[in-house]
Amino acid sequence: PDTTLVFGGGSAGARGAMFHLDSVAAMVAEASDGNVTQTLGFLDSPYWVDVEPLYPDTLTSLMDQAAQIQALSKGFDVSVTDEGCSAVYNNDAAPSGSANAWKCVYGQYRLPFVNTPYFVIAQQYDSFQLGEDMGHAPVTDDERSYADAFGAATRALVSTLPNHNTASAAVYSQACYNHCVSTSSSFYTKTTDEGVSESAALGLWLDDPTSNMRWVDTCVGYGCGSGC
Repeated sequence: PDTTLVFGGGSAGARGAMFHLDSVAAMVAEASDGNVTQTLGFLDSPYWVDVEPLYPDTLTSLMDQAAQIQALSKGFDVSVTDEGCSAVYNNDAAPSGSANAWKCVYGQYRLPFVNTPYFVIAQQYDSFQLGEDMGHAPVTDDERSYADAFGAATRALVSTLPNHNTASAAVYSQACYNHCVSTSSSFYTKTTDEGVSESAALGLWLDDPTSNMRWVDTCVGYGCGSGC
């Protein structure tokens, strides 16, 4: 009794956990005979944002990559894509889904349909996606301007989380250039502008997971966070 299961992952593992969190929570509730009283999600860096690459002639966007995977799979099972998301984006169209079917395996569009309470980390200058979108860390003025716009888009999007589908959630977003640092010392040492680390924020939320909590840097400019 009074046992909490935290189900999650980092980077690609966080995307997988995001897809399966609700079904795992339901399965655990049924199988544990009440011994597990709640399932929570820990999602470190699953939140891909719908932005075109800076160099589209040489780089394939994450949106196109998701669409290609969707097509190769000939449609993911609804346990992955979620019935609500599928209904919105016509994900059940055969054989590989509609033109928007990929959105149900893409963080920006999929996370709002997660019902189980979760803690999500979405850094405003996510080094993985910026690397995919420009091939390297920002160097030129144009690349820094692109990164600035990317950060502003991420900050605006995470402000909409959680939405009405989710019972409760915590949102953590540093204005830093990094990705999935929960397996490194940065989990404890890197902070928001308010001085809160990922580790400290997670601990606070686990003490009260029925509450919505938010640690989001508001400074403007690439890598501007004082705790980076």
